Amino acid sequence: MALPSFLGTKGPASIRFNNAGAMYPGPSARKFGSIRTEIIGGGHKIAVFPNAIAGAAALFDLMLNGKSPAGKYRYRNKTIRDAIAVWSGGNYVQSYLNMIERYSSFPPDTVLSVEFLQDPARAIPFARAMAHHEAGKAYPLNAKDWERAHVLAFPDAYGTGEAIVAEDEPPPLPTPAKDVLRKSSRKWKLLNWLRSLFGIGAGGTATFSVVDSLNTAQSVMGPVKSFALVWGVPLTIIVCVGGFVVVQVIKAMTEEDYDDGRYQPTGESHVDTEALALD
Repeated sequence: MALPSFLGTKGPASIRFNNAGAMYPGPSARKFGSIRTEIIGGGHKIAVFPNAIAGAAALFDLMLNGKSPAGKYRYRNKTIRDAIAVWSGGNYVQSYLNMIERYSSFPPDTVLSVEFLQDPARAIPFARAMAHHEAGKAYPLNAKDWERAHVLAFPDAYGTGEAIVAEDEPPPLPTPAKDVLRKSSRKWKLLNWLRSLFGIGAGGTATFSVVDSLNTAQSVMGPVKSFALVWGVPLTIIVCVGGFVVVQVIKAMTEEDYDDGRYQPTGESHVDTEALALD
């Protein structure tokens, strides 16, 4: 029976490279057969696995065994809140925690103990929620294959004493077109154009489209007021309406980007810069 693989497909990098956690190359990736390294948006590295079960197993292994240069465990025995803060490099931690609690029901103060990570009833829902966040949508690995990945990662916990290996040779790797893998998200090209036009960061423009706090609203209103003083209220209204239209276009583009293989990280990177040489 062939092992599931999404190599050569379009969509988020974590899916098309069989890497459920979108993890960097390192010991855990090599342990489970990473075949090469690719570069995705923002210049980040991502390990490529021959099949999706190996990639999911590497995620389990990394959460249990990943260490800092000083030899301290990065995730084991930490709360989910603290572990995700390390995993994400401190970026968008709360949205990550919300995703995990929504899809696994584990609150942020849950401890990632050895028992937790080796228990499939808890570890698998947790890992699936992480994979959902990394892909921006449900990771296309079924429940049975997640179980196979967990056994592959922790054979001793099942009393087998040996890992599950591929039942057959993986199929020849397709060679995705480089212009697809390297193609930037149209959304981010548009945001960068707006940055040059209005003198604000692309991140600020994106934030304008999802204003959800008073501080964010205040940061947006400053440039708007300045624009109104220089160009007048009528033109300001026209620009704001135009901005609303642009936001709707960006939303539509975002959905198409996932399907067309143009996914570009928006800053929610799990990269722990101190661990790049490890995992």
